[in-house]
Amino acid sequence: VAFAGWFCCMGLFCQRVAGWDQLPSMRGVRRVLAALFGGSIVASVLSFGLQQTVYITVWLACANVLFMVYAGVFLVGALRQRERTWQVLAVVGALNVVMGLHDWVEIRISNHYDSDAWIRYSSVLFGLVLGYVVLTRFRTATAQASNLLSTLSARVADKEAELRASYAQLEALAREQARTA
Repeated sequence: VAFAGWFCCMGLFCQRVAGWDQLPSMRGVRRVLAALFGGSIVASVLSFGLQQTVYITVWLACANVLFMVYAGVFLVGALRQRERTWQVLAVVGALNVVMGLHDWVEIRISNHYDSDAWIRYSSVLFGLVLGYVVLTRFRTATAQASNLLSTLSARVADKEAELRASYAQLEALAREQARTA
């Protein structure tokens, strides 16, 4: 279940990076991810309760198929956009899918339960890329905020100068009126 939570959140993170999270069609993807996560709970309970690994094996097969399609679509989108961050994330996400597929075949299908799961290593790499994306976006947002602050300061200074000039004009007019009166 924790594993399902991890890669469902990976999918949601990829959607956010790609800017797909606001698309109406992505609501369906979020529902599928939620159903997949809920299915992991059911499959886990059935597998452990009935001592039948077939439930978790079938669930993992469905998850692998879903994420192979998702990773393929994401990779094509990244190649079309030519945005470096998105491309790195797409490659590492695809690597995670390949490692998950390897683990499913090696551990679940071949029944080599003593085999080492590879997904844990590629997931660390995905976590590092996640950190890179967050830091890159934070740096960009900080630069934009700094730029906006300097622009705002310049505008305030311009308005203060206009206000001083306007006040000086009003004062001159008031003196002129006083002399005329």
